[in-house]
Amino acid sequence: MQLILPPSIEIMDLNDLEFEEDIEETGKTLKENAILKAQFLYQKLKVNCIAEDSGLEVELSLIHI
Repeated sequence: MQLILPPSIEIMDLNDLEFEEDIEETGKTLKENAILKAQFLYQKLKVNCIAEDSGLEVELSLIHI
């Protein structure tokens, strides 16, 4: 991501910010949880941020033998 952004924008993760607090994921979708995380972090740290909530999604199907 850093390669496509201007050099004036620094990419940092929560470890860089020494942030270890759990962020409650109460959204019903990945998008809702990402928005909740970004808003929570902005309110706590007062820095512009983006967040994601990717996860592994697996479609399950039953096999009857």
